[in-house]
Amino acid sequence: MKRIKILLVAFFLLFYISEIKALSTNVVDFKKLGSINITLLEKEDNIKIEGAEITLYKIANAKEEAHNLIFEYVDELSNCNLSIESLKAEDVSKCITKDITGIKKITSAEGVVYFDELDLGLYLVKQTNRVSGFSKIDPFLVMIPSEIDNKWIYDIESEPKTDIIRTIDLSVKKVWNTTKTNNNDSISLPKSIDIQLSLNDEIIDTVTLSEENNWQYTFSNIEKNDNYVVREVNVPNGYTVTYQKDGNLFIVTNTSSLVHTGQMYWLVGLFLSIGIIFIITSLLYDRNKNEQKG
Repeated sequence: MKRIKILLVAFFLLFYISEIKALSTNVVDFKKLGSINITLLEKEDNIKIEGAEITLYKIANAKEEAHNLIFEYVDELSNCNLSIESLKAEDVSKCITKDITGIKKITSAEGVVYFDELDLGLYLVKQTNRVSGFSKIDPFLVMIPSEIDNKWIYDIESEPKTDIIRTIDLSVKKVWNTTKTNNNDSISLPKSIDIQLSLNDEIIDTVTLSEENNWQYTFSNIEKNDNYVVREVNVPNGYTVTYQKDGNLFIVTNTSSLVHTGQMYWLVGLFLSIGIIFIITSLLYDRNKNEQKG
């Protein structure tokens, strides 16, 4: 009987000790430092994004309150009127001013950037440049430490919440195909025209071309696709429109379908003279033929 009691006591002691250890591993160690390892990858073609400038902003300090982990805004963001409990990255980004400096690093050839020796807290991750040919990542929040599988993790492996896509720049240029027969001719062009950019019958953007922008525009940093088309909205009276694509340049040509004053008159006179000659020749032929019969 004593042996059973001893075994039971030993069992409960082992259980108690294991529970104490489990609880101790679930307590935040505020003396520790953390790190954030971020990988930028274009997933469709598995392209590693090199040369992206990633800026890390500390948003809030980590503190303990009633044995719970809480966050409080850093002094620079004390005037940010957003609830930290339901904070969103795109919202808190608006509280970041030029006076607030972050830690800037550039992604390696492997698309990786590593921030270490970080105090515990809440951090905002932003891409502060554009890598040509790729979209920028949306800002996102990282918490140090983060609770994963009931354990506090201080070294965070992170990827952007939104996919990185391939991008291109597409330009559109308006060409006016008009002619003048002499210096007195004046051709009145419209002040502006509207061009729509569409993809698979969906209008992506509409821009206005005029002399102010030299009748051209560039759609920058749009998703790469070979099916973009442009269309001129409300072609001006007296013009026909044609479209041509040369690489990433759309050329929209408006050709005048009107005859301008003084234009082509010499052709009209020529055709009129030829017609008169044919008529006279025909009359003379008929006259000679009638005289021969007579």
